Amino acid sequence: MQNKKSLKMIVIVLGLMVLAAGVIMTIRFLSKKTDSYRSIQIYQLEGRAEIQREGTGTITAATNLYLESGDRVSLGQDSSMRLKLDDDKYVMVEENSVLSIRAEGSDKDSKTSICLEQGAVTNEIENKLTGESTYEVNSPNSIMAVRGTIFRAEGYVDKTGKNQTRISTFHGTVAFRPIAPDGTKQDEVLIEAGKEAVIQSSSEGVRYLKEPSGITYSDLPPQALQFLSDLMEKGAPITGISKEELQKLIQEPENKDETAPEQGTDNEEPSSQNSTPEPDTSRQKPSDTQPAEQSEPDMDTATDAGTPSAQDTDKKENKNYTVTFRYQGKVFGVQTIEKGHAASKPKLTPSPKGRWDFDFSRKIHNNTVINWISE
Repeated sequence: MQNKKSLKMIVIVLGLMVLAAGVIMTIRFLSKKTDSYRSIQIYQLEGRAEIQREGTGTITAATNLYLESGDRVSLGQDSSMRLKLDDDKYVMVEENSVLSIRAEGSDKDSKTSICLEQGAVTNEIENKLTGESTYEVNSPNSIMAVRGTIFRAEGYVDKTGKNQTRISTFHGTVAFRPIAPDGTKQDEVLIEAGKEAVIQSSSEGVRYLKEPSGITYSDLPPQALQFLSDLMEKGAPITGISKEELQKLIQEPENKDETAPEQGTDNEEPSSQNSTPEPDTSRQKPSDTQPAEQSEPDMDTATDAGTPSAQDTDKKENKNYTVTFRYQGKVFGVQTIEKGHAASKPKLTPSPKGRWDFDFSRKIHNNTVINWISE
């Protein structure tokens, strides 16, 4: 009888031990999930964007889609994306941008890092970071770290092939640290509200093209200006410009479009690399209008084959030419190239597999169309 009672007690004790172990494991599991979970939501999307996710592949972006830490995002032309992180951090991604996002940790030690390969992002951190939390935007030649602020970071390759980064602070302060091509970190510079700086890096090192000074708001693209306007509407402080001045800058491009004369004359040229005019085909031979699949893939090849008149030759002296990149019959991007210089291969590609039907070592001497061939 005593043996049965002892056996029963042993079974009860073992059962309680198993139950306790299960409770402990459950608590640890839930704690780990809570610590590692970070919310990254696409709350607004205009145009098209793709997401590269490890283990999954390519995902077409959509409004209300949640990203995962480590996702790589690519935006097309005339596209924009707005992200919400943890309900108090907002990121506006501009057209033709490529970036990856890492968001790890908990409220006490959150680590947010945006690796900006090309393009531009405007960031708003509503609540000042506490504890060991960090928020950084990294470009190919700099690190931008903040605790709580509103700022824009832009990274691009200039026409000489050198990396440039532009940092503009609209509220708060950004700790800006240039990085040399060999990985050496330069002295940290604080970019205060209402200031901006531009750096350029090459094999010779890093130099400031613009020391920290007042923001030139008129140089900001419409997408960035609109985002700033939206922030001001909800009460966010933006230094160096009023609501009225901001609205005027936003409306100026629209007014220019309404009052611009009709284009089409042979001697008209695009005013900047951001314009997207269609190449002039009025003087092309019938064979020049064949689609990409035909034997004449671009205007440059076709025009070289002809014999230009003396008048045409005079017009082409000391001018720029438009290089238009096309994908599935639509304009994917435009570059303005000085005569005798080479076009740059776009870093952003229309599809994961394919190629541009052009030799980018060739010099540009005419308006040129380059088509994407999917594979």
